[in-house]
This record gives sequence, structure tokens and C-alpha cells, in this order.
Amino acid sequence: MHADFEKALNFVQTVKARAPETYDAFLKLLQDYRSDVIGMSEVRDRVVELFKNYPDLIEGFDVYLPRPSESTLCKQPTLETRDGSAYDSDFAAVV
Repeated sequence: MHADFEKALNFVQTVKARAPETYDAFLKLLQDYRSDVIGMSEVRDRVVELFKNYPDLIEGFDVYLPRPSESTLCKQPTLETRDGSAYDSDFAAVV
């Protein structure tokens, strides 16, 4: 298993263990992003709302978001991708 995939899986498992009331909504959010139903800024907004009582989870999730200075056309994600898009591949594989 790739190390970044393992980190993403561990984060999802942490959400399930620490914030079980948000788990299903979090997985749905990731699926919506993967399916291009929502964009990255909406993902971030929804994560902030979902984890409003868990600031450490918001901070942990931010690691997977592209840096603001990165071009949306040429993203260099922190996670391995299958199609060049940022962050979703390893989380999407978990979903």
C-alpha cells in the first residue's frame, strides 16, 4: 500500500472513531467531490462545518488540500493521484 493512501485511510478511520456522527456525511462529501458534483472550495467549507467541534480534524484534512499558490491547471497534490487531480484519488479509493 502506498504511504499516502495509508495516511488518507488512517484519517478516514480517525474521523469514524472520533466523530462518528459526521462519518457518513464526510464520505458523501468525498464522493461528491470525486464525481465533480462540488468543487474544492465547497469541500473545504463543508469540512469546516462538519468538523466544527473538531478543529484538529479540520487541520488534519487541510494537509490534503492543494496550496493556495498552486495553479488549478497544474496541481501538485500531496497524495498520489490516478488522473492528475489533487487529493481525491487516495480518499476516493477509501470511499
